[in-house]
Amino acid sequence: RKVGNRLILEMALDELMHYTRSHFAREEEYMKRFGYPEYAAHCRAHHSFSARVEALRWEYLHGLRNDIHTDLLDYLWQWLMNHIAEADKHYSSFIAGLAKTRGDADGIAQPAPA
Repeated sequence: RKVGNRLILEMALDELMHYTRSHFAREEEYMKRFGYPEYAAHCRAHHSFSARVEALRWEYLHGLRNDIHTDLLDYLWQWLMNHIAEADKHYSSFIAGLAKTRGDADGIAQPAPA
């Protein structure tokens, strides 16, 4: 049973890394496109998240840590509470403000001038 649980966790970590890479890339593309003033700081936070999850994954896959469940869950919880609930709210408010000033209902049809 332990082997099956290990495989499930490895697959979950791989999926988490795949999802976050594509999500962060898409989000960063929009931020850059619309001239989000906190773009660099937001990208650094994304990089920090990815590096931490990748480090946990590497340690687990190489047998340096047998149980990362608690650390991973704690880290994901902190990310949800700090980044998504705060930093992503600032970003979405910025986009909503652009939509209002440009008369664009969804806020993504008209990028900032280059």
